[in-house]
Amino acid sequence: MGMNGFVYIIESPSKHDLLHGRVESRALSEAFNLARIPFWYSLASDREMLAEALSSHLVDACSHQHPLVPILHFSLHGDENNVGLTGV
Repeated sequence: MGMNGFVYIIESPSKHDLLHGRVESRALSEAFNLARIPFWYSLASDREMLAEALSSHLVDACSHQHPLVPILHFSLHGDENNVGLTGV
């Protein structure tokens, strides 16, 4: 039985992680490719980009992956009160 969804990655790495090439999405992408799991990636460095990633970019991803359902994967920092974005 095939997968009926795709993984939609939203990531907010720090500027130092970006500089040094340490991004979780790279490892996830390689693993998803090996497992033949479809995925889509969005970078969200601030609230505006997070809003866009969860609206128009997600709609675009869904149209390209149709009829698959998105499975959201957030790679962010945060606590019980807030989500932390890098603001790069």
